Amino acid sequence: MKAVDLLRTLRHNISDRMAHATLPMQFMGYLVIGGVCALINLLLFSIFFRLTVAWAAAAAAFVAAAAINYWLCVSFLFRRTSLSRWRDLAAYAALVAAVASIDAFSTTSFIAAGARPAVAKVSATIVAFVFNFLGRRFLIFNELRRRERDRSLESV
Repeated sequence: MKAVDLLRTLRHNISDRMAHATLPMQFMGYLVIGGVCALINLLLFSIFFRLTVAWAAAAAAFVAAAAINYWLCVSFLFRRTSLSRWRDLAAYAALVAAVASIDAFSTTSFIAAGARPAVAKVSATIVAFVFNFLGRRFLIFNELRRRERDRSLESV
């Protein structure tokens, strides 16, 4: 049982530090999480591409990797900002849908331009990465919005 407690303490310490870290430091943390999820995305795309059309494989792989990305971000990098978990998840789902569309469009565009499917997916992942980080940092896990809301609740 000590190992589980040690892992929880480590996760809590990392989460506390990263939630208050500077933007460049949070970006580095997101780069690690994003890198892990990009590999998962590519692996799933490679599997799904053999079973279905490129746009469906790209979208399904992206959504699955995004779910893992959300869990890792909430566990280690960002704090939830709203009082409602459902509101957080709805906002996150909207961002995932938007970026999944960008990812699928980019993947199919790169394939249509002559890129091999794996190269197309990696290229699309790079395009989607920037949109993902900015959306998560400034829309989904916006620490500034949370602080402002907390101040307004304190003054009531």
